[in-house]
Amino acid sequence: MYERCRECKLGDYREEKRYKIVWGSGNLSSKILVMGEAPGENEAKLGKPFIGKSGNFFRNRLNKYFDVENSSYIINTVLCRPPDNRQPSIAEVKACFPHVSTVIFTMRPKIIVTAGKISSQWLSDFTGNPFEIYELSVAEIKTADLIFAWLPLYHPSYVMRSKEQTQRFEKVLESYKNLFKNVDML
Repeated sequence: MYERCRECKLGDYREEKRYKIVWGSGNLSSKILVMGEAPGENEAKLGKPFIGKSGNFFRNRLNKYFDVENSSYIINTVLCRPPDNRQPSIAEVKACFPHVSTVIFTMRPKIIVTAGKISSQWLSDFTGNPFEIYELSVAEIKTADLIFAWLPLYHPSYVMRSKEQTQRFEKVLESYKNLFKNVDML
């Protein structure tokens, strides 16, 4: 794989810190795509998404409904860790756009779960559809080439900070249980 990307300033930071590009992981043939914001430090060191504290929290919650490792593919809107764990800039998100959109068009997922505002905004811009996190009614998105259910959720690190948000998060995921279970029928 191409490990020397310099499409944005994150490439220099990645090289300086000896981090890896976090391409994504899971099953590209699956029908569920999980999109996060950006790699954390553990992810950047190991080159695998959603393996830090909040990523493991998220994986554990999703594993109640489907086998995350084998029944989904996980990717972030940017493939390199931003300095100081800050949100990725618009330019950085745009630099990774070709890779992320290629994954979507290759997979043709039936469900896309976005974790947080950045990934939800990315998908909103990509499809031209507005979003509301925790809307509780599944948004069916139809573009010229894709049809999928979109489930925008709060970022897991935000959810972890509050017992109330954790309970709400669990309730929302439970409301999507049948959708996850019947993904093959979508």
